[in-house]
Amino acid sequence: MRNFLPKLSTLLIVSALLLYLKTNPALAAATLYLSPDTKTVDSGSTFTTSVRVNTGGEDVSIVEVYLAYPSDKLEFVEVDYTGSDFDFPVEGTGGDGSIHIIRGNFGSVSGDKLIANIKLKAKGASGSAQVSFEDGSAVLNTDGQDILSGTSGGTYTISATTTSEKAATKTTTSTREATTALPDQTAPVISNVKLADVGFHKVTIYWETSEDANSEVEYGPSDNLGLSASNSKLEMKHLVTLEGGIISPTETYYYKIKSTDEAGNQAESSLLKFETKGYTLNLKVLDPSGKPLSGVSVTLFSDPKEAGTNADGVVEFVNINPDNHSVLIKHGFASFSQEIFVADASKKVKEKNEVGEFFKEVEEPQEYTIILPQEVIVKSELTKYTLVLASALLLMFVSFGFWWHKIELKKLKAS
Repeated sequence: MRNFLPKLSTLLIVSALLLYLKTNPALAAATLYLSPDTKTVDSGSTFTTSVRVNTGGEDVSIVEVYLAYPSDKLEFVEVDYTGSDFDFPVEGTGGDGSIHIIRGNFGSVSGDKLIANIKLKAKGASGSAQVSFEDGSAVLNTDGQDILSGTSGGTYTISATTTSEKAATKTTTSTREATTALPDQTAPVISNVKLADVGFHKVTIYWETSEDANSEVEYGPSDNLGLSASNSKLEMKHLVTLEGGIISPTETYYYKIKSTDEAGNQAESSLLKFETKGYTLNLKVLDPSGKPLSGVSVTLFSDPKEAGTNADGVVEFVNINPDNHSVLIKHGFASFSQEIFVADASKKVKEKNEVGEFFKEVEEPQEYTIILPQEVIVKSELTKYTLVLASALLLMFVSFGFWWHKIELKKLKAS
C-alpha cells in the first residue's frame, strides 16, 4: 500500500494538470505516430512498435497517448520504456483493446522523440489489425498548452502460415541467399562528427555513417557516462540533441557516438568531450559624477579573471557561469569590492542544417555598472599625491647628498 500511494498521487496530479491544460490550446504543431506503421507478423508471435512524437520544433514536457486495437486479433503484452526520451513514466497500462501512456520530462524535449515501445501478440486467423490513436491524446509544450495537430496509427498484417510451411520457406530462402550473397557483417563507418550547436543547457551533435543506421549518444559529467539519447530511425545523417537538468553552463561533459545498422552491426566512436557555453558580462566602472574610469584593474571571482577597463570604462568577461560573483576593483593604490549576480538567461532561435531544424540558444550580454565611492577616489588621489611628494623629497635628498659629497672632495684636495 505504501508503494502504491506515491504512484497514485503522481497519477492524480498529472491527470488533473492534463485535464486543466487541455482547455488552453496553443497553435498545433506536434504529431504522434507509430513506427513501424506496417508489419507482417506470424499468428502467435510477439512484435514491437514504437510510439513517437514529432514536436514540430516546439519544446515539449508532457505527452499523453490513448491507443485502440482489435482485441480479437491482438493481445497487449507490455509497455517498454527502453530508450525513451522522456524522463519518467506516470501511466503505462493496456488490455481489452486499449492502451494508455503518460510520460513526463523534468526539462523539455524537441524534435523527433521516442515516447515508449508497445509489445503486442498477434492471434487469430490471418487478416489485418489497425492500431489507432484515440481522442484524449495530447502533447503539452512548456507553457502547458496542447500542441497536437495530428496522429498516424499502424496496420499490422497477421499471417497464418503453418510451422512446417515456414520451416520449408526459411530453408529454401536460406539456401538461395547462401548461394547469392553473404550476410552483412560490416559495421557502419562513422565520420564527420561535429558539434552542430553548443548552448548553455543543450548540445546538438551531428555525424554521418556509411550506411543507414540508428543514432545513439551516451554521455555524462565523467568518462563513466551513464545517460543516453537516441533515435531508432535508420539514416545516414544523424542529429541528436542532449538537453535536460544535467546540462549546465560552463561545464565539461563526455560522450560516445554509436550507430547500428539493420543487420545489428554496431559502430562506436572514441570517447569525446564538449564544454557548454558561459555568459558574457560587460562591467562599466564610473566615478561618483558618472565619468568612465579607464585603465582600472577589475578582477572577477571565484574563477579569477582580470582585465583593465577601456576608454569607456568597460571591461568584458566571457564564458561566465550564472551565479553570484565578487568583483575587486583597483584604482591606483585604492581598492573596492562588490557582489554582482550573473543571471542564467538565454533565448532560443530556430536554425537549420543539412539534417533538419533545431533550436539554438543565444544570449544578450549582461551589463553591470559599478560606481566607485567618493572615498575610494579621494584615497587614490591622496595616495598618488603622497607618492609624488615622497618622490620629490627623495630626489632632493639625493641631490643634496651629491652636492655635499662634491664639497667634501674639494676640501680634501685643497688640504
